Amino acid sequence: MVKVEEVKRQLFKKIFHNDLDVFVQEANSENTLYAILRGHLYIEREIVKLLNLKLENPKQILNNNFGFANKIRLAAALGFIEADSMEAYIAFNTVRNKYAHQLNYELNEKDLKKIRRQFCSSLESEYVRGVLTPSTSFLKKESFSNDGELSLIARFRGMTVILWRHLKGILYERVSKEIDDYLKIKEKEIKSMLRREMIERGVIKIDESARIEEEFQKRAELFFKNVEEGLEDIVKRRI
Repeated sequence: MVKVEEVKRQLFKKIFHNDLDVFVQEANSENTLYAILRGHLYIEREIVKLLNLKLENPKQILNNNFGFANKIRLAAALGFIEADSMEAYIAFNTVRNKYAHQLNYELNEKDLKKIRRQFCSSLESEYVRGVLTPSTSFLKKESFSNDGELSLIARFRGMTVILWRHLKGILYERVSKEIDDYLKIKEKEIKSMLRREMIERGVIKIDESARIEEEFQKRAELFFKNVEEGLEDIVKRRI
């Protein structure tokens, strides 16, 4: 149904675009400490959203004593993040901790190399295309030198956004699947109801799938209207 695709389009917009402009603006801050700490908070928030998809009582474990690294490892254990992606977030967290706990710490090339070494192929591809390449980078044009190079902090800001968007993509896929699963269950329920109704009316005597499908398509708009509130609830709870 076309309306389902519209719901997913709105879901994509809500997951990505509602935060993207603000996050990129904050990540573009020339204040290194601010960019790192704010980026860390944004990324952690997305991890918590993913964990909430599976945990029945997340508040029992997702407290101040359950740190970022543990959340990442739990997300990997639950199948949200691939093992080869997990280490990139762990490396990012290490840099953040150095800034948070060492008064005079300065970001260096070694930090960036450590994070980038842990990029899976998709993260690396997105980093090259979305950060390092001037024509496709989401960073400000003035971030690039005349030679098309980026400063240390600009590359780190780009890494932060890439890691954040990676989690956003996973969240979209998971919630989208939850919507599909919900619709399949509801569709099965209404087709079962139609079958009983059509047998009682004498329209069919056996389970004629084609006739049931035909009747279902006639009522598709009504079906969608009936499940629309449930779809909105899924998006509201998950996002």
